[in-house]
Amino acid sequence: MRKFLFILLIIQALCFEKIYADDNLIISDQQSKEKKLKIVSSINPLYQIILSITGNKADNFLIFKSNFSEHNYQLKSDDVKVLQQADLVFMIDKNYEKTLFKLIQNSSIKDKNFEVSNVEKLTLFKTRNSFKIFDFHLWLNPENAELIAESIVKKLCIKDQKNCQFYQQNLEKFKQENQFTIDLINKKLIKIKDQNFIFYHDCYQYFEKYFKFSPVLIIDYDHAIDVKINKLKSLDEIVKNNKIKCLFGDINDEKNSALKIAKNYQINFQKLDVVGLNHIINNSENKLSLNGYSVILLNLVDNIENCLK
Repeated sequence: MRKFLFILLIIQALCFEKIYADDNLIISDQQSKEKKLKIVSSINPLYQIILSITGNKADNFLIFKSNFSEHNYQLKSDDVKVLQQADLVFMIDKNYEKTLFKLIQNSSIKDKNFEVSNVEKLTLFKTRNSFKIFDFHLWLNPENAELIAESIVKKLCIKDQKNCQFYQQNLEKFKQENQFTIDLINKKLIKIKDQNFIFYHDCYQYFEKYFKFSPVLIIDYDHAIDVKINKLKSLDEIVKNNKIKCLFGDINDEKNSALKIAKNYQINFQKLDVVGLNHIINNSENKLSLNGYSVILLNLVDNIENCLK
């Protein structure tokens, strides 16, 4: 009988120890999850840069999950919930994501919000039809992307010191992949730089100036609903006097205005995706696992290249 009671006590003790250990494990897992930073990005290029740095050490959220007009995007209730729980919020500029900025400024998270347009030494251009308005497609310059990544790492290291070294290591990897991407894009563009092409919208200034790759004409500088008559006259003259290989539109052209012009003049047409949400990642040519930001640029160049071949 004594032996039976002794054995029973041992079994109970072991069971209690296991339950205690399991409970501790659950608590430890919960604490681990709770300690992860919650980081919100406004647009996909920023999201991809941050994701390449944080990996699984943070919970990352993207607000604009589809291509959008930064002027009239209507925030959803899920967006608001995510923002309320955020430790850090990154956006391009208050004049770019206007609706988002207005919401943040009227909330308790305004001190957690950072506009990357304020990063030091960033290359910034005014729009080509105004000396007062900035062009905020600044991520299309890969040097800007590196400066943004460096600034983000500094903020992450302040908020999450224990993972600072991890973030810094990933920053170095990001820079290496970025340089590889720059070299690859330059090689691709050399083959097609002598081709004449047209951009419908003026979205690519940063890319053009960095890679020295320019169109013979930009049709629409301010996303107008209708193309002005004088611009159509210029288009007539350019098409008549030059062999135009391709007209590039963008994915936000709901009326397919660019496609209609291309068909009218019998010019090759291709839509370009400056934020990288509609294109499938295709890295088969390089057999490398590149960060999402690099893939955005490479997909852009691949579509340019395919239309100008």
